[in-house]
Parts: sequence; C-alpha cells; structure tokens
Amino acid sequence: MILSKQHNIIVLSPPKTGTRYRMIRFKDVNDMRLRPGNMHCQIKDLDLICSDNDLDKQKLHKVACVRNPWRRYASLFHMIRYKNAHINNPKQDFLKWINSEHFNRRAFSLDRFLFDDDGSLAVDEVIPVDEWNKHIDKLKLLLGDNSELIHDYQTSYSYENTYKQWYNQQAIDRVSEKDAKTIKLIGYKFE
Repeated sequence: MILSKQHNIIVLSPPKTGTRYRMIRFKDVNDMRLRPGNMHCQIKDLDLICSDNDLDKQKLHKVACVRNPWRRYASLFHMIRYKNAHINNPKQDFLKWINSEHFNRRAFSLDRFLFDDDGSLAVDEVIPVDEWNKHIDKLKLLLGDNSELIHDYQTSYSYENTYKQWYNQQAIDRVSEKDAKTIKLIGYKFE
C-alpha cells in the first residue's frame, strides 16, 4: 500500500499485483512504512488508516491496483505452494487448493479492495497492472514522480506458459464467483 499525504492519495494493493515493487519504487512519497499487516490493506481498513494519519477519507483519492484474477490466483498458488515444494502434479494440487477452505478465507478477493460491503465501488480509480509500464506511468503521474527511473519489472519465476493448464471449468468458475464484481468492472476474461 502507498499513502502519500502530500498528494492526498492512497494506493491499495491486493497480493500478487506488484505491491512490494511499488512500495520500493515510490518509497520517497510513501508515508506508510512497510510493516506486517499494512502491505495489503483493504477497503475496510480505510477508516482506521485515515484516523491514524489524520486524513479525511472523503477527500482522499483512492486507487486500487488489480490484475487478471485467473493469473493472480495462479501466481499466488505458485508462491505459496508450487515453488516451495516439489509437486508431481501441479494441476491436481492447484485444483485441490482452489476448492479448499484456505482459498475461501485466505486468498483475498480483488473485490475486497474495490467494493464496500454494500457492493458499491469504494475507490476513485482502478489501475490494472496487466500492462505494467502503463500502470507505473499512471502512478508516476498521480504521485508527482518525474524521475527517469526505468520501471521494467521481471518476476523471479514464470508460469505464464503453464498456468492455464492448471484450470478446469470448475476452477475458472470459482474465480469468476470470487472476483465477480472486479471481473465485470474491468472486463477480465480467462485468456
């Protein structure tokens, strides 16, 4: 998460959307320091954040970063399960995980970062990270960053050629249900 009091902006960052990179890249304007629990603050946390930082929630420009949810959950699975253990059948393990209670409770929905409990959009702007350079350029503009730093981002692993094989129709539908509002808002598809 990035909070810039100078620019009166908060950038909400769901897991697996480049959060750590953004926090490092924009550290000079970020008034929130990296601490356990504040990296992936959700909409429900805004009242406390505003209270702790003497900010008016209504005047704060709220931005959320999002990523294609099917890719995002595959990346999350890769991070928590696949890269840390030798798995003979990643598809079987992925399907087991996506149908688990862990996925239900712990794999935070993108919707939790964009929408209030009543289902209304709670942010002023949504910036997809799927086109990384456009995403960073937009944040540079919002955060008044005129630096010439190159912002190419490379992950330490790549599953891009394999993750689609992990999904079956039931898993595709589970993600569609979990992030239904965000998928509709952005027009994301399983592709």
